[in-house]
Amino acid sequence: VQIELEPKLFTPNNDGDKDLLHIRFNLDEGGWQGNIKIYNDRGMVIKNLISNYWIENKGSFEWDGSDDNKEMAKAGIYLVYFEVFNANGEKFAFKKVCVLGNSY
Repeated sequence: VQIELEPKLFTPNNDGDKDLLHIRFNLDEGGWQGNIKIYNDRGMVIKNLISNYWIENKGSFEWDGSDDNKEMAKAGIYLVYFEVFNANGEKFAFKKVCVLGNSY
């Protein structure tokens, strides 16, 4: 099971360079549901990117730097929490850090 973030530092300023955080995953098999939550440096969830979403064994999701209120999050360090689970009761959780740079 692999989870990777690219780029680790992204700047959502619509200049065409590093505007999105790509959350790429590669699971051994399909049949999983997933949740992705974005936490700020105070441990608060600012974005529920996906909730109980059926995912393939390989793919990606993107975060544009916005919070659940569709406002741009402040520049800083964020934790991406990605969990997957299946009907057999198996569960995997991953924590990765990224940096949201200034968007101006």
